[in-house]
Order: sequence, then C-alpha cells, then structure tokens
Amino acid sequence: MADKEPSIFIHLRDMVALPFMVTVVIPFFMYRAGVPLFKDQPIGAKIAGAILFCCGLPLQLYTTWLFKNSVKAPLRPGSLLKN
Repeated sequence: MADKEPSIFIHLRDMVALPFMVTVVIPFFMYRAGVPLFKDQPIGAKIAGAILFCCGLPLQLYTTWLFKNSVKAPLRPGSLLKN
C-alpha cells in the first residue's frame, strides 16, 4: 500500500502555528503584564528587518517544499517518529 502524502494544508498549519504564537499570543500576554512592547526604532532597523524578512520567506517556503516532496510528512515535531 502506497503512503499518502499529507495535504499542503497540514504543512501550512504546522508552518503557521509557531510564528502565530511568537507574534500574537506571547506579545498579548506581555502587553497584559504591562511590558512596554513598541519603542520608536531607527529607520535602519526597520529596513534591515524588511530585508531579512524578504530573504527569509523564500528560504522557508523552499525548505517546506523540499520537506514535503522528499520526506512526505508534515512539519511538526514527532511526525517522523510515527512511521
């Protein structure tokens, strides 16, 4: 019996879960605790962040594509241990 590839939605779910926790949930709890989150940053830091984002996103997408096509398992801890 041939193994069925996981859906692309499984990969997207696993790829979005951690960044969502880091960028939405954790800052929310920090905000509720009274930690100052947003300070005025220099324009150089904003430009560097945009450049890093533009370089990192294609790398993440390519890595996910390679993982989907070669490993044929979703990107979550323990998914390879079930085999």
